[in-house]
Amino acid sequence: MATLFALLSTLVKLFVTFDYIPKVLLQHKVTLIDILVVLFLFFQAFAAFQSQTLYLNYVGGQFFLLGLYSFLKHFLLLDCKTTIKSLFLTFILFLCVQVITQLLFPVGFDSLHPTGDNRLYFLGRKNIATPYIIVGLGGFYLLNKKMNEFISLKEIIFLGLFGILSFLTQSSTAIICYGLFIFIRLLGLKENIGKLYSLVSMAVYVCFSLSIIFSQSTILSTFTAIFSKNATFSGRINIWQLAIRIFEENFWFGRGLDVNFNAWTNGIIVNSAHNTLLDILARTGIFPGVLFIVLLMNLFLGKYRIESKTLLAMLASFMIYITMETSSMSILLLIIVLCVYWPRGEEKLHEQVT
Repeated sequence: MATLFALLSTLVKLFVTFDYIPKVLLQHKVTLIDILVVLFLFFQAFAAFQSQTLYLNYVGGQFFLLGLYSFLKHFLLLDCKTTIKSLFLTFILFLCVQVITQLLFPVGFDSLHPTGDNRLYFLGRKNIATPYIIVGLGGFYLLNKKMNEFISLKEIIFLGLFGILSFLTQSSTAIICYGLFIFIRLLGLKENIGKLYSLVSMAVYVCFSLSIIFSQSTILSTFTAIFSKNATFSGRINIWQLAIRIFEENFWFGRGLDVNFNAWTNGIIVNSAHNTLLDILARTGIFPGVLFIVLLMNLFLGKYRIESKTLLAMLASFMIYITMETSSMSILLLIIVLCVYWPRGEEKLHEQVT
């Protein structure tokens, strides 16, 4: 059964990759964001080659990520409403299954690995559910246009259900991101936002990231202590310090794809830096790290700046997540393509209606 599932998954990936990359090149204009995404994926693979940790499946995975990005871009520009509805329903289903597996299997599917990053549920580790919560919340508001209305009974029920799911994930990161999304939603009733909202969100992320990278900040320790029993936030500060040291020692191309971050001495396995930027820098060096930052900055500044409060709430919550966790590249590209091409898909839909 597992072999059949793996085969079907491979066939779907091949179809998405080889069908939608050429289709997007032929049918849609290539934008700066598209070029940055290609360079980001390429330099990750190139850095892995330089560190002698590149393998065939990783190369195939990078092509699939580009295919997935192309697939989402194509359908957001073709029919943004149907696309976001499909994502919304799929993510809710996945989130519910994830929560159920966490309740039924408290230590994960493998009793030999009941702690650390090897503890797996349906989607993976418990914190992996957070982006599904963020996109689910964003999908609801994009489909129902509730940001510019007073809160309704339907909205209260939906937020209550998602609040319960966030709590059941047992992830403090998920609860923080959920709370931030609701906070932004309650800031006024305008859907279209000015530059100030975007700049403040970007500034908060930059300042918090700099406090991680350049100092052992007492402010950071105090903040993280609020959400944990001690000021290490489940050891994150130790892991971040280790990731920074790995990056400093392997500045140009990183230490490789197979690096781990076992910063503790109690045997807990740590496969990621629990910070997306630091994870990228430690594994693949400076070039993908810079491209990652440039991609994010383009969502806050310039031609591709988000102007929707719903997208801002989604992106700001996601940036908290990538500060505390290592995001999968597929989720990262999903957020980017949503922020860039949802507004353009809406414009096309409005033109067709009028």
